[in-house]
Amino acid sequence: MKVSSLKLLIVDDSVLVRNILTNEFSSDDEIDVVGSANDLISAKEKILELKPDIMTLNIEMADMDSIELLRIIMPLFPIPVIVASSLTKRGADLTLEALDNGAIDFILMPEEFSVTSSERLIFEFKSKLKMASQVDVSNWTDKRTLFYGSNTIIKKRVKSSIKKVIAIGASTGGTDAIYNLLCQLPLHTPGIVIVQHFPPLFATRFAARLNQQTHFSVKEAESGDIISNGNVYIAPGGTQMTVNKSGEDYILSCLVGDKVNGYLPSVGALFNSMALNVGKNGFGIILTGMGEDGALEIKEMKDAGAFTIGQDEKSSIVYSMPKVSKNIGGLCKVVSIEQMGSVINDRLEAM
Repeated sequence: MKVSSLKLLIVDDSVLVRNILTNEFSSDDEIDVVGSANDLISAKEKILELKPDIMTLNIEMADMDSIELLRIIMPLFPIPVIVASSLTKRGADLTLEALDNGAIDFILMPEEFSVTSSERLIFEFKSKLKMASQVDVSNWTDKRTLFYGSNTIIKKRVKSSIKKVIAIGASTGGTDAIYNLLCQLPLHTPGIVIVQHFPPLFATRFAARLNQQTHFSVKEAESGDIISNGNVYIAPGGTQMTVNKSGEDYILSCLVGDKVNGYLPSVGALFNSMALNVGKNGFGIILTGMGEDGALEIKEMKDAGAFTIGQDEKSSIVYSMPKVSKNIGGLCKVVSIEQMGSVINDRLEAM
C-alpha cells in the first residue's frame, strides 16, 4: 500500500475496464487501488472491508442497480463517488439520478478504447478523483427533501414592469444547487438562463427533469427563444448560449462555436453577453463548481450594474468558481444555497 495516497475502489462489471483503470491508476503515486467489485453484494462487502477514500462506479452495469448501491451506502457509509456513464439517453438519466443520490461528478466512457481515448479518459478520471477526494460527504443527506414543496417563498409574486434576466452558472455539484434554488423562487420570477457544464443530451434530460420536478416551465434553450417570466432555459451541450436584446425583449442565441474558458457551453460566454446586453437589469449567480469559468465575466456583470451572488464555501460541493469570483471582487453578496432565494426575492422587490 502506498503511503498517504487515496484508497480507491473500482466498481465495474467489465473485466477490461477494471484492468485498464487498475493498471493506469496504480501508476499514480497519489492513488492506491485497494480493490475492485463487479456486483452489488461484492461492492458493499469491499466498502465495509477496505474502507476506501473514494470510489468509481459504472452507472450502467447489466446485473447491478448502481443507483440502489448509492442509496444504500451514502446515508450509512458516505464516500465520494465518480460515476462512469455513456452519451446515451439512458446513460444521461442514470447519471442525473446518481448525482441526485450523492455522486460527486461523472465521466463519459468512450464507445471504443484506443490509445488516445484511454489517455484522455485516465487524465480526466484522475483529475476528478483527486478533486472529489477533497469533498466532505460525511454529513450527506438527500437535500432535495429539504426544499421541494416549500410554500413559504414560492407564493410571493415579483412586482416589476422592467424586464430582467437571471443568469446562473454552475459546474460540479450544480445539478442539486440549481434544483434547490429554483424551488425557492416564485413562479413569476424573471426569466432564468442557466449554464451547467454538460455534454449534449445530458442538458436535454436535465431540462426535462427540472420541468417535472419544479413549478417552472423548463426547457433546453433554442436560438430565438424570447426570455419570459416563469420560464427557465438550460444551455444545450456543445453550444455557446448568449443573451441578446431586440427592442424590449431579451432573446437567446445557442450556436456551435469554440470553447470559452475551456468549456462548451461556458458560463463565461453567458455572463459576458449579460454584461453587454442586459446590464443593470441582470442578475448573475455563480454556484458550486471546479475551475474558474465565469469568474471574470461575473465581475463584468457587476461593473455593468448587475446584482451578483456567489454560493458560499460551506454549501458548495466544490468551492472554486464562486471563490475566484469573490477574490477578484465580482460578487455583491456571498450566501448559502439555502439563503439564495430570499436574497434574490428581496432584491427584486426592492428594484
